[in-house]
Amino acid sequence: MKIKLYPLITSCLLILIGVLLWLPLPDEVVSSAKADVSQISSQPETAVTAEKSPPVQSSSSEVATPQESEINALYLTPISIHGRVIDENGAPIPAAMVEIGIADKPLQTGSRYARITDQDGAFSLTDVRGIAFSLRASKTGYHTTDKSRAQRNVVVPSSDDIAQPSEREPVDLVLQKKGPIAPLLSSRTGQIAVPKTGQPVRIDLTNGRAGRGDLQIAAWVGDTSKTRFEWRYEVSVPMGGILQRKDPLNFEAPPKGYEAVIEVVMPDTATNWSSEATTDYFAKLPDGRFARLSVSFYAGHRNFVVVETFLNSIVGSRTLESE
Repeated sequence: MKIKLYPLITSCLLILIGVLLWLPLPDEVVSSAKADVSQISSQPETAVTAEKSPPVQSSSSEVATPQESEINALYLTPISIHGRVIDENGAPIPAAMVEIGIADKPLQTGSRYARITDQDGAFSLTDVRGIAFSLRASKTGYHTTDKSRAQRNVVVPSSDDIAQPSEREPVDLVLQKKGPIAPLLSSRTGQIAVPKTGQPVRIDLTNGRAGRGDLQIAAWVGDTSKTRFEWRYEVSVPMGGILQRKDPLNFEAPPKGYEAVIEVVMPDTATNWSSEATTDYFAKLPDGRFARLSVSFYAGHRNFVVVETFLNSIVGSRTLESE
């Protein structure tokens, strides 16, 4: 198998301000929301809010300019949010936490709210004002997905924004339930040098050491004195098999479909050319054990690879979910 790696700004100051303020909740905002949510029990109508800020005013006068007044008026746009938290099969998830960020303060961090979903997985936030909002759902025992977040600029929506959620058509935030947990052996290599002429390197997946092991990597790298150069590498498990892991939330190794070797190719003509690439794989070892691994390959004057591995030590067990 061969893997080929080919992989507004607006002029309006108002929109720039909005984008800066309503990006998905930063870690410190999430931490604050979680800390406050721990005190709200399961009451879905409890909110964590920031203190309201005064409208924007000119630094040279207490009277706002016409432009500032226009901006202040837009920050008073009503916002009403209705949503559900569901699992990958569409079933409602009660007692999930939804963190909500509202861009309601010009040139300042917006307000934060938290909601706990009811038995139907539903949540809502009404009677707030601002120019945009962001949502993020989470719950212990579930993975977040790319559908666990949502955002919308209510003043000038973009193509990436969700539709305006309503009581009749709520926004769905999706979490994926974690599977069975297995005691896995984990390892991460250092920077293991890989020759540029195809000489293979073996890596031990149990301890991350080079020299001996089940994983084999060989690379071919072109003229690195050029700005762009062609490179490729092959990854294999001799007497076993290798398979690309395309879904980052798939923690069960397939029983079959493994290949003898997978080749990753970066042509020097690729539009998104890069000297590095990270690819995830499932591996079936010769003794019947299974592993998931991430291979980060770095091509250049100093050619090396970094491999992170999670290995199930039980022969035949394909469960690769860890705590």
